[in-house]
Amino acid sequence: MRELSSLLHNVFKNRIGMANMVSTLAGSYFLFHSIRYVGAPTPPMATKNFFASLVRLGLLVLGALVGAVTGL
Repeated sequence: MRELSSLLHNVFKNRIGMANMVSTLAGSYFLFHSIRYVGAPTPPMATKNFFASLVRLGLLVLGALVGAVTGL
């Protein structure tokens, strides 16, 4: 539990750690839907996978803009 507390402290202490955490979560969300799509390639699963990729792309672009504005 102490390691988790230390990790969360470092993530929220600086903005770069927070950006890495958001990027990892968005990538994991997309990977989760991609694996589900491979298991059951149906049109509704394809749509969910497409929107998951849009979420990831949107967060990537947002992170790039925030980085450009703040100079990170």
